[in-house]
Amino acid sequence: MLGSGGSVGYSNLPDNLRIVQDPLIIMASALINPVLFLVAFTIFIMVLCWLLPKIWPAARGVFQQLGSWLGLVKRTESTTDRLDQRRQRADAGILNPSEHRAARARLATP
Repeated sequence: MLGSGGSVGYSNLPDNLRIVQDPLIIMASALINPVLFLVAFTIFIMVLCWLLPKIWPAARGVFQQLGSWLGLVKRTESTTDRLDQRRQRADAGILNPSEHRAARARLATP
């Protein structure tokens, strides 16, 4: 049954407090069975630590591409590409080893 102007939901909380419902359920589960909660939380943190380094380069690439499409970020070649070019020039004898080390140090610093 629909109320006047209200939304249909499973919660008895007022509309402005429904955002609090999920954290309350998580806290209640932690109080009911703290060992299970700590195990689940530890597994979540471990998966997050394993997955985040794999996702971050892709997310950074997406944001850089969006920024370049919007004209907010200038498109530049990556540091590894520039290091490879310097290494090729050093191998060809165009750069001596000290120049190569100096160029690599400049590229490594942000």
